[in-house]
Amino acid sequence: MQNPAPFSAASVAVTCSGLAEKARETAAAVDTVVADGSARDPALQKELAFLSTRLQQFRQHVDQLGQCVAEASVVSAKLQAVLVQTLPDCDKTISIVSEEVKQAGVTSLVHAIVIGTVSEFEAVLAAYSRVFFFATQLATLDVSEEQDSKLDHVDAQRLLETAGSAAQRVSSSRSVLLVPN
Repeated sequence: MQNPAPFSAASVAVTCSGLAEKARETAAAVDTVVADGSARDPALQKELAFLSTRLQQFRQHVDQLGQCVAEASVVSAKLQAVLVQTLPDCDKTISIVSEEVKQAGVTSLVHAIVIGTVSEFEAVLAAYSRVFFFATQLATLDVSEEQDSKLDHVDAQRLLETAGSAAQRVSSSRSVLLVPN
């Protein structure tokens, strides 16, 4: 297994910006389907609208994280390790779904979506949003020991485990949004 790249606040900001852009583009593709009514199933329409909302919330959290880390007076070694691990994992997961949505195209996407897989993607977005919101809060603390103490808390560990599990489910799926052939 490859070692993660070393920590760099500038790298975190660039990665966050890229994640935010992927989320924006994916939300725009989903919004097109919702707006034009091509997803005729009301349950699917509702699920897609919720997915778009989750994507926008995720975009806001990842944008805030990038800005906050870039401006932080201190980022503890533990917080650095969390960011070095979670950002690439999240990027990989978001890329999978984003590419599938783009490749599917609007017409085939509407016919190929499985509501359960949309729910899995929503779950991973929610999990990473919580992790990034928490990391943003930690980056505002001026004492690395405080950051570490909060990261050591059982609730923080649960947040990280939940995001990792959700990402693993999405990453290990053969197809996230499209019905397997």
